[in-house]
Amino acid sequence: MKSLKSSILSLLWPLLCLVLFPGLSSGQLLVINSATLLPGVLYCANDSGPLLCTDDAGITWHDPDDFRGKYRKAWLLAQGRSTRTSIPVTTEVKPAPQKKKPEFPPLRGGPREIVLAVKINGRPAGDFARLLQAEDGRLYASPELIRQWRLQVPQGRTIKWGGQTLYALDSLSGVKWQISGADQTLSLDAPSSAFSQTDLNASYRESVEAVRPNPGLFLNHQLVFTHLDRDSALAGLFEAGFFSKLGVVTSRFADRDFTSSIAPIRLDTRLVRDFPRQMAVLTLGDSISASNPWSRQVTYGGIRWASDFSTQPAFIPIVLPNLAGQAAQPSTVDIFVNGVRTSRQNVDPGPFSIHNIPVITGQGDVQMVVTDVLGRQQVITQSYISARELLRPGVNEYTYEAGILRRNFGIVNAQYGSLFLEGQQRHGFTDSFTLDGRFEASGKQQTGGVGAEFALLPFGIIGGGVAGSNSDLGPGGLAYVVLQRRARVLGYSGTLQIANSTFQQLGMASGERAPSLQAQFQISQALGSRSSISVGYLRQENRTSLNGGFQKPDFSGISSAFSVRVGSRMYLTAAANLSHSFKDASSATLSLIVPLGGRSIASATSDLRQDGTQSSSFQYTQQPPIGNGYGYRVRTDVTDHSRTDAGFTYQTNNGTVDLESSEDRGQISSRFTETGSLVMMQGRVVPAQWLNSSFAIVEVPKTSGVKVFANNQYIASTSWRGLAVLPVLAPYSQNTVRLDDQGVPINMGIDFDEKKIVPMPRSGVFLKFKAAQVTGALFQLVTENGSPVPAGAEARIDGSSVVYPVALRGEVFVSEVTFPAHLQVSWGDQRCQVTVESSNTTEPLPRIGPVPCKAGR
Repeated sequence: MKSLKSSILSLLWPLLCLVLFPGLSSGQLLVINSATLLPGVLYCANDSGPLLCTDDAGITWHDPDDFRGKYRKAWLLAQGRSTRTSIPVTTEVKPAPQKKKPEFPPLRGGPREIVLAVKINGRPAGDFARLLQAEDGRLYASPELIRQWRLQVPQGRTIKWGGQTLYALDSLSGVKWQISGADQTLSLDAPSSAFSQTDLNASYRESVEAVRPNPGLFLNHQLVFTHLDRDSALAGLFEAGFFSKLGVVTSRFADRDFTSSIAPIRLDTRLVRDFPRQMAVLTLGDSISASNPWSRQVTYGGIRWASDFSTQPAFIPIVLPNLAGQAAQPSTVDIFVNGVRTSRQNVDPGPFSIHNIPVITGQGDVQMVVTDVLGRQQVITQSYISARELLRPGVNEYTYEAGILRRNFGIVNAQYGSLFLEGQQRHGFTDSFTLDGRFEASGKQQTGGVGAEFALLPFGIIGGGVAGSNSDLGPGGLAYVVLQRRARVLGYSGTLQIANSTFQQLGMASGERAPSLQAQFQISQALGSRSSISVGYLRQENRTSLNGGFQKPDFSGISSAFSVRVGSRMYLTAAANLSHSFKDASSATLSLIVPLGGRSIASATSDLRQDGTQSSSFQYTQQPPIGNGYGYRVRTDVTDHSRTDAGFTYQTNNGTVDLESSEDRGQISSRFTETGSLVMMQGRVVPAQWLNSSFAIVEVPKTSGVKVFANNQYIASTSWRGLAVLPVLAPYSQNTVRLDDQGVPINMGIDFDEKKIVPMPRSGVFLKFKAAQVTGALFQLVTENGSPVPAGAEARIDGSSVVYPVALRGEVFVSEVTFPAHLQVSWGDQRCQVTVESSNTTEPLPRIGPVPCKAGR
């Protein structure tokens, strides 16, 4: 009977559905509950594979084979055709495991925009997000919104909406999401690999542009007066410099003795113009040629075009370590270089990389410790090699020079010889490989060569190259090998260079031949944390000159040193030098150095030479400060006779004075040195210390004794004219300049705001702080009956339009006042006047009153 009932119901059920539910749409499934026999509705879809249905309660169902016996057949009305599926007939149900429970069922009216709060891994992620919910219940987001969440934009399912491409959240790699209808929140559960990478620059510096200076002039000088017995001499070194928007022109002169004759010798004259955008410098005039491992430097007059990375301090030309990691939670990243923490940064969840980690030049280890909010740590260690010899990939360092070679520099005023041409360039191909080349030509000599530097952990930098020349002697050749490892525990460096007898290059004198062998090697080893030992070897084999002149002797020698820290502040060093190339060239030295504070140091040294002579010396030194101040030193030598010398240095805003004196075998010698400069800018002439860098003139009108700080360090105080010079500023970098308000008179109104300047090299900046004398007074006004003028009244002085409000107790402060002073006061419909003939006090801001204010119009 039961079987017959079921058969009849299954036959009549489709017809009953059409009669009872004529509006049933495609994708909706009618079901019968086996317990109540009441109809219900399932919302079904199979566009992504297996058929999935959602009931009225929002629960998703599927048809697994192992539960088929618990299901009753029903009919799906879809697109005019009948499709059978299975439905639950008992209270025991099984949710679909491969898909989350959607908070919203598929839409009947098409896609709709929804606004939800967003949480990622349980943490709020910005403001409310506008998303699109499609008909199938999927959520879509714009690529900008996904990037705002710091998630990687997927390559999966997309739709077009409002002219914009939207991406399905289902296609986010590894991301699970669900919606809470109670608080309208979208919760995303994302692994660290799903986030976009965070790039951090550990050596980041803000790129700033230096301002071309207004015209100015500086005159450096150094005068040295010496006296020994009855002989005296006065020597001098002078440098004149003119700077403007076109560059800096300098010229240096020297005179050995003004007392015998005035015959200055010109040292050099040049125009230097920087091109920061090209990171290059143009030099016209006297200069010194560039060098590489096998070349010699020469002085010349001519033109030079060379790269200069210092014009862009934010640019990093050399290779620095990079580290990468992943954070599952918000974490803190600590960077340790050779065991010393150098930086700390916070990172968000996801992959991250830290570029250009600042390290000490050489070789060592950098360690990254990632600590998340739960205290869990991951440690990443990497060895590095960082040196000037290794350029970053794509970086070029170059110098091109041409001119006339100069001879007898510093001896003859201007002796120029033959023409020459020189150029060299280095290029970084990878982080560990840099290639260089050089070409030079002069007269009948042409020389060229190539070389390379390669970083090879853990050995260090291995380099080498070859060069060839063509001259009257015929073809010549040179080869060299370089090995260096600069590290804290074990370091070494070595150079081996050989050349044949016909090799010629710039800088060689007429008839000179290159040494056949040049070898140098040094190794150092740390012995624990308190001591170290080093050994070095040097050898050079020279050739006889072609013109039969003086031959440089061959030389070889061995040196060694041992250093140990004694206690917490003392350092003991023992050194020995052994050589048979020169007579009595071997020696041994024992020294003790004791730092005694920030600027003071004491030392004791004992020497023993090969000829048996022994000497000992004791010295105490206190260096002068960067700004105003003094320093001194005292030294005594003990050999077969005693020798004592002492020196005193006094440094001011206007220059430096050195006084030295020594006594040796009854003879007393003394030397007096005065060093300084004169600066001319903006119609001001100011004395200063020797200027060898960027500088600034600071003006605080009508105020003397104001302390001026540069980069948070006290440098100078304003003179009686309100002027001060800051002699050492960093070119192409942002320098901060501020004034100290301590000691400033109360009647002075000064601009104490910090100012930032970016100067050009060897050029000046004129910096003016606003300052004005405040000639004010505080008046206490009372009415004719003796009561204070009410607060809120308005006062004017001498008919001025400036209004001064009256405060409590009838007090009003007038910032600028002259006597006799006439005040007009008004409040409501009341008016009164007061006249003060004088302040009767010498105070800068006097307090006057009570003063009766007489009624009137």
